[in-house]
Amino acid sequence: MENKQQTLFWKEVAAELQQDGHDISWIVQNSGFTPDVGFPHVIPYPNGSGHMRSVQSDPEIRRIVSTDRGINYFGGDASHYHYYEEKISSVLDVVKPHVVFGEATLFHELLCMRQCRARKILYLNPTSCRYPLGRFSFYLYDTPKPFLGSGEQYSEPEAAALADKIGRREIQPDYMNGRSHVWAVRMYETLRKNLEVTACRFSGERYNTPSPVSKIALELRQRMNRLRWERLSARLVSKNIKLRILYPLQLQPENNIDLWGNGYRDQTKLLAGLLSVTDESSLLVVKPNPKSKYELSDDLLGLVASSDRILPVPHRMSMGDVLQTTDLIVTVTGTVAIEAIFAGRPVVTLVETLPNMVPSCIYLKDPNSLPDVVRMVRERAFPRATASQKVAFLNLLTRTSYPGVISNPYSSPSCVSDENICRVSSAFKHVLSKIHLALSTDQGHETSLRFG
Repeated sequence: MENKQQTLFWKEVAAELQQDGHDISWIVQNSGFTPDVGFPHVIPYPNGSGHMRSVQSDPEIRRIVSTDRGINYFGGDASHYHYYEEKISSVLDVVKPHVVFGEATLFHELLCMRQCRARKILYLNPTSCRYPLGRFSFYLYDTPKPFLGSGEQYSEPEAAALADKIGRREIQPDYMNGRSHVWAVRMYETLRKNLEVTACRFSGERYNTPSPVSKIALELRQRMNRLRWERLSARLVSKNIKLRILYPLQLQPENNIDLWGNGYRDQTKLLAGLLSVTDESSLLVVKPNPKSKYELSDDLLGLVASSDRILPVPHRMSMGDVLQTTDLIVTVTGTVAIEAIFAGRPVVTLVETLPNMVPSCIYLKDPNSLPDVVRMVRERAFPRATASQKVAFLNLLTRTSYPGVISNPYSSPSCVSDENICRVSSAFKHVLSKIHLALSTDQGHETSLRFG
């Protein structure tokens, strides 16, 4: 699946797979990023109102609408969905792929995913597994469930040492360190990327590409809100606090929360709910993402300013410093769940994911049950992860992932190095060999292969 600049990375992987005899086809929504490897099926941009229809009331379509950045932030609509879904369906029916690889970010990818499910075609989303560093997993469709994995494991001493480093924040995920720290290089990369995307807008791509005016206006608003957040972080909070609950804001737009945590993508509403179910002796410590974006909304800032039981943490404060001063962490699908396990801190998630296999990371199906968890923390009855459980969890993350960094050349130029492309391609080849084996034994690749 074409995904703007990410396609520059995928085409390098595709070239390796093509050399091994695999037939490569693409679904291209943005013709400005048409790859020169394999066979691209470029979908023409809709031509006039005849291609537009009001969105149907299908729950799956409504969910896709709720994740669409063009709709959520730039005033778009979903009238083009029907056109693109028909075109994507036609390509799938012609190509009849055994597997589709793509992200789960843009509307055309999610529409393709929906049609793959209907045809029992496997759709895999390769993306960073966060920890251990330099590894990624293939996630099933729009879920946080990893598919297969390398099967690798660390020895117990190695795993224990690495878990300790993660817990002490001596290492951070790849996506926190990928871009150049040289200001001039970073500005050049950003300018080049924006010019490419803007050129696509003027050539007719208006469905995943906002207008430059809208984009600039939103970016200016985000910068102002970031400054407002910093001013709020200096204010005083209630003196009657006995328990500190950390909620790290998740970056938006981002599929970790917009898709995997879709029911909680309105983080202002979520924070207001957490505030309402906790008592006056509980403080909500809200830490922004270091690269905060549109989640710092006017509504969120208004909520933070209105309560002396919400403490906004300044951007410069590290997660390591914040973790050590909080009694409980609440997250939807954040990386902090993994870090909290290794740091020995109580944590709950609002979406069921791999970290919930560790006793010290509880899946909270209903946020209204948070007082029960708070009681456990106060009574020191919250489960603790043993050293052996931390080792087992780290090896689970390793076993269900593969070596390699998934990125794009603008964010991480080294991602297209021969070494990294070789690693990532090897992972793809492993998955494809398993699919081929399942097909050759007539078991059906979607049902016979299991994640983990």
